[in-house]
Formats: sequence, C-alpha cells, structure tokens
Amino acid sequence: MSKKRSFDGFSMGEIAEIASEAGLKARKESLEAGLEVLSQAPETGDFFYEKLDEEGNVIKRKKPVLPS
Repeated sequence: MSKKRSFDGFSMGEIAEIASEAGLKARKESLEAGLEVLSQAPETGDFFYEKLDEEGNVIKRKKPVLPS
C-alpha cells in the first residue's frame, strides 16, 4: 500500500493524469499476478475481460451483455 498523497495545489487535469497512471499500474500488477481484469474500450464503451496467457500476451474476451 502506498502512502497518502495531498492533492492541494494540483489542477484537475494533473489529478486525472495521476489517477490514470495509478490505474494502469494497478492493471499491470493485477495481470502479472494472474488475475483477470475488467476493462472498457474508450472508443466504443464496450467492456471486456483481460488476462495473460502462458507467453505473457494479453488475451481479451468481450463481456457478455445481460438482457435488461
């Protein structure tokens, strides 16, 4: 667990960039730990699961859409 950080004096853009970097780091660490990660494609909004195969390649599987 990392130490707490004060965001006083940061712009909203800087905070968004820090949060984005933290999210990418957490995704990478989760995949490397063998976990499956739920992600969203920014272009389409579609959700998909990601995991690493035996060779370390990211495998994506589209999340099924449940009927409403």
